[in-house]
Amino acid sequence: MRRPRFPVAAAARRSLPLGVVAALGLAARASAHGPVPADPPTAVNLLFGWTIEPDVALVLALIAFVWIRFVRQVNRAHPANPVPRRRSICFLAGLAVIAFSLMSGIDTYDTTLFSVHMVQHLLLTLVAAPLIVLGAPITLLLRVSTPNVRHRVILPILHSRVMKVLSFPVVAWVLFAATMWWTHFSPIFDLALENPAVHDFEHLLYLTVGLLFWWPAVGLDPSPWRMSHPVRAMYVFLQMPQNTFLAVTIMNSPIVLYAHGTGGSFHSYINDGTATRLAAQGLAVISIDQVLHGPRNPNGNPELDFFNFLNPKWDKPLQLQFNPDVSIREVGVMEKCTFCVQRIKAAEINADAEKRELKDGELQPACAQTCRARSVNLP
Repeated sequence: MRRPRFPVAAAARRSLPLGVVAALGLAARASAHGPVPADPPTAVNLLFGWTIEPDVALVLALIAFVWIRFVRQVNRAHPANPVPRRRSICFLAGLAVIAFSLMSGIDTYDTTLFSVHMVQHLLLTLVAAPLIVLGAPITLLLRVSTPNVRHRVILPILHSRVMKVLSFPVVAWVLFAATMWWTHFSPIFDLALENPAVHDFEHLLYLTVGLLFWWPAVGLDPSPWRMSHPVRAMYVFLQMPQNTFLAVTIMNSPIVLYAHGTGGSFHSYINDGTATRLAAQGLAVISIDQVLHGPRNPNGNPELDFFNFLNPKWDKPLQLQFNPDVSIREVGVMEKCTFCVQRIKAAEINADAEKRELKDGELQPACAQTCRARSVNLP
């Protein structure tokens, strides 16, 4: 009895270039670099504020169509061993997550607020990627292909030296972690907010390293390397501390990491007066979020100059610790000159803000400033 030949052999041959085009299209997004949305993000506009991008929607629809068609062909040819329904659900859900991250309200605010930008990254790497891998797309491609295509095209690629290196669990783990650190501690982050093509590349990179990371962890598709279940659990678990450390490093950075479009300042949609009161004290307490896109202060509203999302209550004297006009001194410790510390810090902050060195004579100690006889001079 002859083995049934699928009429999709040509489609299978085209599956590799289709995958490349699809991956590029999935990350496509240009209009995210528009103006800052006037309204603050809410659950409603994040979930339902969709903007359909033709390139993204077309690629996702094409991939979904090809997937459903391949599944039906395999099920007709092997009714006793059909493609498990849960795999199709996972794969199509992964495509839906990609659509949500690239076309919903998440995408509207992804270049405006740092928190939303990070949510988009997490959706691509930790939700969409594992769902797609749980669909076992390589297995489906092997089953739908003719023996000739399978043995001459797909299997040689899977067994190639490059694929063996990239799919090696240690390499995949390091690539995933290194990509997270490189894109957040290099000019690529700000550049992605300025250049739509770089932003598209960033999305593509996150999705690619996410698929490579989850491929050996899920273990449904054939791979040059196999891990036992305990090793898989450890493999995934070890990403948690390094990702947490990355988040803590970003959150506790003593300098502005991403000052895109803000002139080095911050703003938020909070307008309850807290930021103005802090600004009057010389405070700029940064918490939770940071603006990424848009003018520094388009309306001249001082509420937009400083960001204090959680409105924390500081115990005395911590509420003044960032104020250059007030020096905090521990009980029982006598500083040489409390007033001098204030003036030094104020001069340093002004010089840093103007991106220059301290000028000669700019620093005056309190005693010299207040001495009417001018008998105290700073050499």
